[in-house]
Formats: sequence, structure tokens, C-alpha cells
Amino acid sequence: MGRRWVGAALGVVAGLVLAACGGLGGSPGSGGPSDGGPTISGTNSDPAGEVLVGVGTIMQVDGEPAEICLGGILTSYPPQCAGPELIGFERWDTLDHESASGRTWGDAWVVGTYDGTSFTLTEPPTSEPPAGWVAPTPEPLEFPELCDDETQAGGGPEGTDLLTQQSDLMMLLEAYDGYVLSYVSGGGDVMNVLVSGDATEAREDFREVYAGPLCVQTSDLPLQSEIRAAQDALNAVWEELDLLSTGSGVSGLLEVQLVVADSTHVEAVTEVVAQWLEPDELDFSGALEPFSS
Repeated sequence: MGRRWVGAALGVVAGLVLAACGGLGGSPGSGGPSDGGPTISGTNSDPAGEVLVGVGTIMQVDGEPAEICLGGILTSYPPQCAGPELIGFERWDTLDHESASGRTWGDAWVVGTYDGTSFTLTEPPTSEPPAGWVAPTPEPLEFPELCDDETQAGGGPEGTDLLTQQSDLMMLLEAYDGYVLSYVSGGGDVMNVLVSGDATEAREDFREVYAGPLCVQTSDLPLQSEIRAAQDALNAVWEELDLLSTGSGVSGLLEVQLVVADSTHVEAVTEVVAQWLEPDELDFSGALEPFSS
């Protein structure tokens, strides 16, 4: 894999939520925004020449220009990643950093302009958020229990515990026609599953492998099969669209992170996945956001 965007290929997130973490906030089954458009945070209509801010890992290989990694990082030692060339970076002594095997790296906030291939600093990188920058407050994650099921966490197929049953249920869901998403709540005891079809019939099917607390509801959110098909299509044009990651959390939407979530890239992604997803089934964010001090 080439050094440019090594981290990007690591950013693909499986479209499955089976933990009390991950994904974006919002109530499952809501079907996404009501205005018919994609959900977009940290966007700007035209990034050319606009001052942007973001946090990432500065990586420099001896004898080569520094880069700012905004996506995933290979957790080897030293770590490996790649990103836009960081123009104007001259010194490490003002940043916390490490060096090993010809690489130097450290996390930093950067302020500057992005032209699609390189990031030009307008201020020195800092270990703390730049003065005047107030990061958006993320919405808290919500994992609501979809019903009040008093079934005790026990019983089930002979010789199986609850964790084994949950694993068996997930295997069943992966191949289940109409599977939307699933997650656990109640400290990990309650399985919540969304499907596109008859919830009562689906619950009976799931009871064949899972005897613990179980909530099943019908939802108009996209199917997991549609989310994955859209992800596969995006993987084929990953670099052209400046993608960093895609995934599906408890929101049930396809969450897409771009280097900059400008209108051009948002529209391009929306067009690529149009065969499977409507615009209001997409949730965009940008690693670099407009900055005003």
C-alpha cells in the first residue's frame, strides 16, 4: 500500500453495533433527518483558500517532508500513517513527539489551508487547541431499550451461556433478510434489534438461538446489506473522494468522514451511493473544519 493515505484503508468501520459504544447519537428507527438532505457537520461550501483547523498525527520520515495524518494509524512501533504534505512545518521542539527507526511523530492541532493534496500551515502546530477555537460538542450516544422485556438472562440452547447466544444471534443476523442494526443495552444484557419486516416474526426467529432479554422493532432505516454495498462502492473511489472512514453506528445512517466535508465531496459521495441510500441516510463529518479566531 502506498504511503499516501495508508491510514485511510484502515478507517472502514463494519456496519454493526453490538456494544454500548460506537456510532452516533440519535434514536434508532428515526429514519434520519426530516429535511431530506444529508446530515453534515463541520462543512464549508468551498475549502479552497479557507482557513481550516483539525487535529491529527504529524509524521516525518528522515529526509522527507512531514505529513499530517487525519485518518487511521497502523499501531506498530513506530506507527505508520500518511496524509497530506504539511507545508511550513519546520521544528519539533515545540511539540510532544517520539522518534524511532527513522520516523518522528506526534499529535498536534494544525491551522491552515488545504488544496486537496497538501496542507499549508498559517500558524505553528500546537499540542493544545488553537486560541479562539471552540470544538463542537458531540451529542451524547444513546442506546435506548426498545421494549420492557423481563426475560431473565438465562436458559436457552443447552450448554450455551448468554455471550455464546449473543454471538450466535449475531451470526444469524448477518444473513437475516431485513436486518437493519443491533446493539446491547442494560449493561450488556438486553439485545435490541431493528428489522425492516414483521418484528413479531423476526423475534420468534431470533428466539431459536437467544433466550435472554430481547427487543425487536420494525424500522425504515437502511438495511445493513445496503450500508455495506454503499461502503464497497466508496472503497473503489476512496482516494478520489478524500475519504477517511465509513461506518454505521446506532444512528443507522452511513457515517462518512472526509478530509473536508465541502459541498463538492458531499455531492460526489451521495452520487456514488445513490443506488442504495437516500441523501437523508448519510451522515457526514470533516476532519478539517472552518476556523475563525
